[in-house]
Amino acid sequence: MNPLSFEEAVARIARKDPRYAEDAYVFLREALDFTVKLLEKPVQGPQRHVSGQELLEGIRQYALREYGQMALRVLAHWGVRRTEDFGEIVFNLVETGVLGRTESDQRADFAGGYDFAEAFRAPFRPPPRGPGRRRAMPRRRSRRDRTMAEDKTPASDPHFASLVGMLGSLAMQHLGKLVNPATGKAEVHLEGAEFVIDLVESLERKTRGNRTEEEGRLLAQTLTSLRFNYVEAANAPPAAPPDAPPDAAAKPGGSDGETAAAAPDGTAGGAKKPGGEARFHKSYG
Repeated sequence: MNPLSFEEAVARIARKDPRYAEDAYVFLREALDFTVKLLEKPVQGPQRHVSGQELLEGIRQYALREYGQMALRVLAHWGVRRTEDFGEIVFNLVETGVLGRTESDQRADFAGGYDFAEAFRAPFRPPPRGPGRRRAMPRRRSRRDRTMAEDKTPASDPHFASLVGMLGSLAMQHLGKLVNPATGKAEVHLEGAEFVIDLVESLERKTRGNRTEEEGRLLAQTLTSLRFNYVEAANAPPAAPPDAPPDAAAKPGGSDGETAAAAPDGTAGGAKKPGGEARFHKSYG
């Protein structure tokens, strides 16, 4: 019997255990590879083994890198709300033969690893006030003081973070990463996603010089995450119609089965704007 491919194994697991979305298994495999590289483990052999606690930390860092402030929401969308869920996903893959394990590995290794709200929200909170710092008594400000205060960069506005988060969630919905509340399904609409990303880019340009460092980081992380996921969605093979033969979606180059031509800059097909201009391209060194 031929061994199952990763996609076949995940589909079989999802039918047997529907608690977690198939994307959660893909994410965990990518996070495992990220953790191996992060810890400088060998590519093969027993020394490649990653413990449960090491994997949890790698997952945390990888989720923050890929999804930024939306990490908590994306994980919850996949059914993952605590570290024990990662253990269930790992051992589902182990029991299907996709991942290996040692005799010491067990589900309990993933119990109580970290609180999700603290792990995925704390990195974006403003730093606390230093110990021993006392609030100065208010005094009447002179005209010079008021002029200098007006020239300073304004404090972080919570409405700004809410606006960026709302736009980010809307773009992720158009990219099929979040369920459309109107239909109850995850649907891909690249034109809608591109329009929202353009809005975030415009917001980034128009607020330069008039935002805090925290707001700048939030915009940069949101744009990085959205661009990466846009490229991933644009390069994904199109889904076959319900009445199409099984291999119809596996030929993104056209109905003749041709392979998609490489773009001039070396990317396979690339992600293009409606006018034909290449927009974002994902590449790995």
